[in-house]
Amino acid sequence: MGTAEDNLKAAAEKVISACGSTKLAVVGYSQGAHAASDFLEKVGKGEISSVPAAKIAAGALFGSPTRSEGSGVFPGTSQTTPSPVPGTSGAAVKALPAVTVTTATGGGIGPTADTAASFGSLSGRVSMWCETGDLACDAPPNAPIARAVANVAGQAEVGGDPFVAVQSIGLALASTAFNTAVDVINEDISVPKNSIENLSITPKKTLSQRLAESSDPRATPPTGKEAISALMKVGLVAVNAVVTVAKKVITPETIAAVAAVGLANPAAAFGIIAAKTVNAVVNLIPPATTQRVVKQTFDLVKGEVNANKDLFDLAALTKYSNVQAAHGSYGSASATSTGLAPTDYVAKLFAAAAADLKTGGSSSSSSKTSSTTSSTSTTRTTTPSATPTTSRTSATSSSSTSTPSAATSTTVATSTEPQTGLTTDSSTEGKENHG
Repeated sequence: MGTAEDNLKAAAEKVISACGSTKLAVVGYSQGAHAASDFLEKVGKGEISSVPAAKIAAGALFGSPTRSEGSGVFPGTSQTTPSPVPGTSGAAVKALPAVTVTTATGGGIGPTADTAASFGSLSGRVSMWCETGDLACDAPPNAPIARAVANVAGQAEVGGDPFVAVQSIGLALASTAFNTAVDVINEDISVPKNSIENLSITPKKTLSQRLAESSDPRATPPTGKEAISALMKVGLVAVNAVVTVAKKVITPETIAAVAAVGLANPAAAFGIIAAKTVNAVVNLIPPATTQRVVKQTFDLVKGEVNANKDLFDLAALTKYSNVQAAHGSYGSASATSTGLAPTDYVAKLFAAAAADLKTGGSSSSSSKTSSTTSSTSTTRTTTPSATPTTSRTSATSSSSTSTPSAATSTTVATSTEPQTGLTTDSSTEGKENHG
């Protein structure tokens, strides 16, 4: 998501620089909503000085992988209607009907580090729409392994050379496996005195949780010290095991037996040493240790099943029987008691925000002559993901309605001058219609 977010930020900065009185509205769908969500969250926290929160009139995210579990339409609030644009009367925005959607119980399938529980000072102005059964934003709460799979798949280079795609997935899997192995060895496995007979497995997190965390492309890889620590633990246990076996094999009795056979029968001498070695290896792990590790392994498996129980719940899986339809239903599903679709609601919200801004601008600039100007600059980027993601910035006086049909994030600008309004510019890649 980094490239899409960076382009979105650059596009917003360009519009603000060109017109200091501009207000922005950001719209994102699917993976485009992921990038837009990250951007809006940082703006709301004041982390992007070049784009102050006061410059954001509104935001709308459809099917966002960053949605927090069970979040309402306006994250960070309990509102059913949007907050007005700061500095305006908000009359038009306040006149909008209340949202009456059924809250999806799941959460976004994106990396947990990107989960947006609120948008700071933008909370109330950013709406996050999620249809029940849309796996992108309504993933099962108890299925971290599904998140790990999504994280790895999201790192695949698609749309080009298939060998590059396979290579990128291989690198993601290798990185995930290495990061997970280091954490498990250092944190979950204890071997006092480096003796295998003292081996104990006490996981602090389930393996699937560790996989989900390690598969995040922005996860911090193990430091050299952590990797060496894990390697040393395994190495010392192995060396200690070899020494233990050697002590049991190379004994006076074994030496005497081999000497008795002599050089006349090398095969018999080798057989004596082999038999001693096998016996030593078999007895390397005491029965008590074996029983303990078997029990701990069983508990580990039981913990994995419990951590991912929603993947085994038929009732939970039923709602995902038609994920594609749910993911593309934001132009047809009902968002209000009158049946207004989410995309239509957002279009009316932006129009209302524009009306409030225009009213505010007219009252402060009544002596100016209204004239219509239009200029559009577009920055487009495609992230390495299965769904195209685009960023678009526009300042225009025309009005149209945006229906999500691909992963897009759109920045739309309006000036507080009386000649400019807030509009939604539809930006898509691909021609499929999700409703």
